[in-house]
Amino acid sequence: MAGKLMMWAALRGLVLVALVIVAAGLPGCGVKSPPLASTMVAPMPVADLKARAVAEGVELSFSVPGEENPNFFIREARLYYGYLPITGDPECPPCPPRLRDYRVLDVASQLKPGEAGKFTYLDRQAPMDMTAVYRVQLVDARGRAGRESGYARAVRATPPQAPTGLKILEGDGQVRLTWQPVVSLADGRQAPEPPGYILYRKGPDGERALNERPLTKPELVDKSLTVGQLYRYRVAAVREINGSLVEGQPGPWVSASALDQTAPSPPSGLVGASFPDGIYLRFTPSPEPDTAGYFVERATVKAGPFTRLNANPLAENTFVDKAVKLGSVYHYRVLAVDEAGNLSQPSPAVEVKQQP
Repeated sequence: MAGKLMMWAALRGLVLVALVIVAAGLPGCGVKSPPLASTMVAPMPVADLKARAVAEGVELSFSVPGEENPNFFIREARLYYGYLPITGDPECPPCPPRLRDYRVLDVASQLKPGEAGKFTYLDRQAPMDMTAVYRVQLVDARGRAGRESGYARAVRATPPQAPTGLKILEGDGQVRLTWQPVVSLADGRQAPEPPGYILYRKGPDGERALNERPLTKPELVDKSLTVGQLYRYRVAAVREINGSLVEGQPGPWVSASALDQTAPSPPSGLVGASFPDGIYLRFTPSPEPDTAGYFVERATVKAGPFTRLNANPLAENTFVDKAVKLGSVYHYRVLAVDEAGNLSQPSPAVEVKQQP
């Protein structure tokens, strides 16, 4: 009897070992696991929903991911919305709002199927003197809806008037902008608090705001410019209410460009030699890449006055003065000029005597 029990135990152990081997080999035998549930391949939630009050309503923006599989193309976005008093929900001011109503936004109206990009929407129905609250949910071509995004809020209130009197002072590699302070709201009422300002610039890199937080004074110096490039500026006044910005209509565009007022370095190493046909001059060019040429000046005495010998800038670093008299002594110096017309200091003068 004991022998039979030992035999059955050994057989059971072999069966268990065989089952373990079979189970370990299943992943490599070509048997596929069950397909993922549709909720596991639904669109990812939007992470960058933003809302800001503008003169016409509330402007919203969020990113739409790109997809290669047509089944995963983002077809629409459900924009959940609610409008609350500026002080919050009367029943529970600190509670997150319950957003039940939504509008269906057609993603294809702005982006091609499967294309990634930024989607924008202007909510013209947002009422005045209320806080507009939003969440967004993406839906793909097969009707799978992702999780809702976080909240985005914007206070809609009467904005300030548009700033006036934008003036620009073009300087050396920079532009200084000033404008008249705003003291009234768009409806003519006195502004309850001093507004701030957002300055916009349009240039080779497109249109963008130059400051993230509102300026407290009606002035700004823009140093992030390319010299000689034309830019356009305009400014808008904003109110800050409960951490949200209420932006008014911007003023008109004004054009400006940064000037190059930095002179090049003077040429160096000026030397001269007398030859039968004139006095030959050579010098080391200025190192600045925007140097446009050189002017040679001559005087009969060391203290000057010096007279310019060439009307147009020299492209080379050599010059021959043929208008000289035998036995006379001359003093020469060279000045560099850049593409903006800035003239350098003169090089140290050299003395050369015209000899036979």
